[in-house]
Amino acid sequence: MELYNYSQGGTLENLKYENGLEKSQIDQLMLKLKEKEALNEELEVEIAEITETINLLYKLNKDLEDKLAELEKDTKTKK
Repeated sequence: MELYNYSQGGTLENLKYENGLEKSQIDQLMLKLKEKEALNEELEVEIAEITETINLLYKLNKDLEDKLAELEKDTKTKK
């Protein structure tokens, strides 16, 4: 019976140890997940800024095209 209790105690200690390892792995994975989420949020902000810049450049380009068309029209009418 003593041997049985000893082996049960050893099994219990092994299970506690394995549980601790698994908890540590889960904690590490959660930390990595949080880091990935933070990086994802940063990338989303950068994408929004880039999109805003692109839209501004499209607008500026359209304005320049309109001005050029107007200048070309004025030049043709003056000839």
